[in-house]
Amino acid sequence: MFILDATGNAMAIGTDDAIRVPHPRGNFAQKRYFQEPLQHPDANTLYVSAPFQSDVGIWTFTLSRAMLNPSGAFDGIIVATIDLNDYRLLISSARYIPDQFSTIIYGEGQEIISEPVERLAPGRNLNTAGTFFSRHMATRQISSIMQGTTPTTKGQFLISARTVDPSELHMNHPMIVGVGREIDAPCWRLGVLCSKDACACWPCSLH
Repeated sequence: MFILDATGNAMAIGTDDAIRVPHPRGNFAQKRYFQEPLQHPDANTLYVSAPFQSDVGIWTFTLSRAMLNPSGAFDGIIVATIDLNDYRLLISSARYIPDQFSTIIYGEGQEIISEPVERLAPGRNLNTAGTFFSRHMATRQISSIMQGTTPTTKGQFLISARTVDPSELHMNHPMIVGVGREIDAPCWRLGVLCSKDACACWPCSLH
């Protein structure tokens, strides 16, 4: 976590064991996570940045709040850089079978994180025609269930997607959580075969 003043200069940085004042790494005024609250300052907004590679090479994103002075003018931001290892543990817990995948996508389409790791390159832009992301956003619904193929995948998939945008947080951009499986995965085939014989095998399907 760190604090930037109204010109983007770092005033302080906090780590697990210390707070350093001033932060020696200089000015962050050109970063997008600074520019958005600078251009649209609102003390009630939770600013969610697009994912990016940090100066030390870590794939991350930020959450920030704008600071306003007594006259209501922009006075800097407080920024939290997110440790994606915590998110990876969370979305991994949703995978009840190895061929299932889970993902979190920024509201403009860049993938923040996915499990398994090798499925897509971090930051890949999914806001293109025909993707499950664009199909979900086009529904303007909080949740959707989709089936089919996309330009970024091979094979047939069944996907459940949900937009995370709690009204009380006033997020500038939502996040989309997706969970899915290939329809041709072995457990799906087992479910279809069992249904024909009146067997109850549906724990293998996506709910």
